[in-house]
Amino acid sequence: MSSYGEHYYTSPGVHPSLGNYIWLEAGTNFGIYNDSPPPFNLLSTTNHLVNLMEEAGITWRAYAEGVTGTNCPTSDAYPYAVRHNPFMYFTDVISNETRCVTHVRPYGELAADLSGNTNVAQYNFIIPNSCDDGHDYCNTNGAVWQLDNWLSTEVPKITNAPAFTNNGVVFIVFDEGSFQSDGRLGDGPVPFIILSPLAKGNGYSNDLYYTHSSMVRTIEEIFNLEPFLADAANARDFTDLFEFLQMKALIDPHGADLDLEVSGLIPGRTTVVLWSQDLSTWSELTNFIPTTSTIQIKEPFRAGERLRYYRASIP
Repeated sequence: MSSYGEHYYTSPGVHPSLGNYIWLEAGTNFGIYNDSPPPFNLLSTTNHLVNLMEEAGITWRAYAEGVTGTNCPTSDAYPYAVRHNPFMYFTDVISNETRCVTHVRPYGELAADLSGNTNVAQYNFIIPNSCDDGHDYCNTNGAVWQLDNWLSTEVPKITNAPAFTNNGVVFIVFDEGSFQSDGRLGDGPVPFIILSPLAKGNGYSNDLYYTHSSMVRTIEEIFNLEPFLADAANARDFTDLFEFLQMKALIDPHGADLDLEVSGLIPGRTTVVLWSQDLSTWSELTNFIPTTSTIQIKEPFRAGERLRYYRASIP
């Protein structure tokens, strides 16, 4: 299932690449407008995403093509480009070799981590090399062909994994807009695709304005992290691109019955509705295979019961 944001833009005026990658990790570029290596752009701040994750017990990993996994990859090794690896610019990551090597791994390890489903992190930042990300012309078929070919091979490894099918999500996005006709770098829009069992799907797209701040805000909301980092506090999240399972109770105006309205259903996927009186022991009320995204279930009044709790799930 996929959704598309047709108006996702580079953070205004931030070029070239590096500042945008830093923004994806911290909600701001800290005034960086160059692609220089870490020694020229070191950031001593601790206000960035993976620190919030570690504090909250959320596991994370970066998988980069072209790194060895034996050291902290703070310099280029073409086609690996350090400017596309934002974690290498934060001193609290690179000053701790063990932390760096533990979290920044060769891309080739991702498939095994996913298939085993025991070593896969909750948040994963994937960094293709400069050929596979569509940046450089590395073969006679062209940069776009190589990018598409790489995605067509690598994305199914993720979407077929248990970590994805259990309501995971993949965000595919470019770092910045391309050159305009007058030679200036533009802010977009850039390609932005969501793949998820929770995506609205059916070719759904919107024209809402998103930036890298929206990405940071959405990731923080997914993992319940706070505070919002820098400009993420001002950004719109990606809620419109997802279809979330929701339930609400509607009182029957003609009697004592309760109508349970369940929305965000996935047609063709079994849905289970459970009930409980103490939030610890749950019993099945009903299960069904919906043909629409919203249904109502009538629950009769039961004398002698003080209250009931209900929940729905898509196994």
